[in-house]
Amino acid sequence: MKKMTENFKNFLFVIVLLFISSNIFANNSKPSLKILNSEKKVVTITLDNAKSTSVTIRIFDKQGINLLREEVAISNRHSKAYNLSELPKGTYEVEIESHTLIRNYIVTTSSNNLTVIETEEKGIYKPVLKSDGKFILFNMLNLNKEDVVITINNNLGDEVYNERIENTSAIHKSFNLSKLPSGRYSVVIETQAKVFYVEANLK
Repeated sequence: MKKMTENFKNFLFVIVLLFISSNIFANNSKPSLKILNSEKKVVTITLDNAKSTSVTIRIFDKQGINLLREEVAISNRHSKAYNLSELPKGTYEVEIESHTLIRNYIVTTSSNNLTVIETEEKGIYKPVLKSDGKFILFNMLNLNKEDVVITINNNLGDEVYNERIENTSAIHKSFNLSKLPSGRYSVVIETQAKVFYVEANLK
């Protein structure tokens, strides 16, 4: 265990962060993870539109331990590359989160090369909530039409609302909570791939 911890620490210190100019952007306009050099085990986050964006990259080992978390600013002129050659051989999960979308990749490193597989072809779209007086406005793209469960709890943790939405690709809802006291409420959105937690303030 001690040796494993030392390896993780070494990885965090020796990881090479490179700003590079590149024309190898993906066809998708959203941030994506691509192999820059398989033998040298270098991957890069790329973007294919004129707008710059900020994303969060996380790297997990197969036990779910978070090895890296970093905020990254990228644009169509610059991408960011990571040298993963110091990672022990094995399988890792890389998560890229933008303002609207989460993409997950499986990265496998061997003694000779590195491979990348996108686990969600279209990515996971994040829900958007807005408090408007006694109303909560909810929007979410759900392109795979998976079941979505929405739960609203008060500040004591008591459930005040629960709904399961099925077979819907674009969810647009307005929750009328005028009969509830003003205050802070927590909204839990459960999908098959991920659970989101959002706070809402009712006036």
